[in-house]
Amino acid sequence: MQTKHLALLLISAILSTSGVAWAGPRYDPNDAATLLSRYPAGAVPVDPAAITAIQVLGEQGTRQEISLLRNLAEHERDEVRTAAVAAIFSIRARQRSAQRESFARTIPDWADLAEPTVTLQALGLGRDEAECAAYAERILGPGPLVLVRPPEQRAKGDPEALLAEGRPALALAVLAGDPSPRARRLEATAWEDLGEPRGAIRQYGLLASQGDQEAHSTLDRYGIDPERLLLGMLGRPDLYVSPGAEAELLEVLIRKGGHLTVSVLADRGTHPSASDRAIATDALARMLDPPLRDIPLSPMAKKLARQALVRASTDRVESIRAIALEALHQER
Repeated sequence: MQTKHLALLLISAILSTSGVAWAGPRYDPNDAATLLSRYPAGAVPVDPAAITAIQVLGEQGTRQEISLLRNLAEHERDEVRTAAVAAIFSIRARQRSAQRESFARTIPDWADLAEPTVTLQALGLGRDEAECAAYAERILGPGPLVLVRPPEQRAKGDPEALLAEGRPALALAVLAGDPSPRARRLEATAWEDLGEPRGAIRQYGLLASQGDQEAHSTLDRYGIDPERLLLGMLGRPDLYVSPGAEAELLEVLIRKGGHLTVSVLADRGTHPSASDRAIATDALARMLDPPLRDIPLSPMAKKLARQALVRASTDRVESIRAIALEALHQER
């Protein structure tokens, strides 16, 4: 860290030298790449021309320039390497932001989901839950959310360092088989660096289903409604929820969900399955308990939850009636 700081100070000192050396015209990315490509490996000088060229690539370049910058980071002295890594970071951040804005323009409206919603209703989902499941499939794509890669695809190395050096494909290989939240965040970043937003969103969806607030915020920046997405994942746990993680996802919705979550749970409270009704009734009861909530429920959501609990208080299953009656008593 100290070496990097000193290198950055040296670069700043170089760029603040005489006005004559700094007064020349700025390069465009093509000129900058041409200049840097002239030098043999290991021979790029630490001077204003070279450092400015690297900065221009960082400010205006695309993923195409990362290969050149990566070579500089691998073969040049510390000052050039530090500038190259900083330029790679700038390109990655700018491309990520543009990618998220572009994806946000593709988010489907409710009307776009009418046909798949009907299909999912035929499978036994209520209307709101079916719409959320159709939304999740449009956002995440079909097929399992968690893929198990064969061992021969795994590699070694520091995935964070590989991403910083512009090697997202290799970082993905290193992350294969690592189930940790940190690996999911790094894998999401790797997919974004590769220009594959859906691959990233699938990882952010998994993290959000575990209560990761940063993942919720990132989904927002993609134009995605996290609540709709998580409810859709809950509606199709076979596709979108890791084995044994369905209860954790429901807990996240109990803490963070709003009117839509209450509506889906109220509908689940009418399912033929007693276990489904019991889980939904218990979840609604806890959503009405302020200490268990990250944010308060709206008055309309509270009213709907109470109505569902009143209905559950007459359920034919005694344990469901007991849950509902206790919650209604606590509400008085």
